Amino acid sequence: MRYLGALFMAAALLGAASAASAGDRWIHIQVEDRSETDSHVDLQVPLALLTALMPAVESHVRSTGGVHLSGTSFDGVDLKTLWDGVKRAEDGELITVKDTDDAVRVSKKAGLVHVDVDEKGASGSKVRLRLPVPLVEAIVGGGAVDGDALVKALSSVPDGDLVTVDDEDSHVRIWLDGAPAKPGRTE
Repeated sequence: MRYLGALFMAAALLGAASAASAGDRWIHIQVEDRSETDSHVDLQVPLALLTALMPAVESHVRSTGGVHLSGTSFDGVDLKTLWDGVKRAEDGELITVKDTDDAVRVSKKAGLVHVDVDEKGASGSKVRLRLPVPLVEAIVGGGAVDGDALVKALSSVPDGDLVTVDDEDSHVRIWLDGAPAKPGRTE
């Protein structure tokens, strides 16, 4: 029975992928685990495929009660209210926090929300987010992820990095461009 589900998913992916033309936009997600497991994930998805899969994702989110972020605390923070303030703010520095452990900087410039986190100490983690305002709006603007708005926002984002995370154990990169990566290519 479990093979039937896998076969159905493979058929759906192939059908949606075949609808993608060479000129489609692609979202790439690359994760390198530099710890003991030394694993590597390289996911490439044409936005046309993402559009085809979004109803299934939204259905899953509704049936499970939403998206859950483990390891992240938003105690007492209303993300929608916070986002409404950021969205209305003029371009410039919005938040800067520096202490002995890390430095966090949030700014808005030319339609992009920039979030930079630099941890001091042994890990030396660096997080860089460059998120277009429409993309953030699709994620948190209505209090729930709007799949259609998310795909539409991704379609209008210029090529380049959206997210990079570097620390002693891992490297994560999420970016958009106009072509799939060649097999075996590493960034």
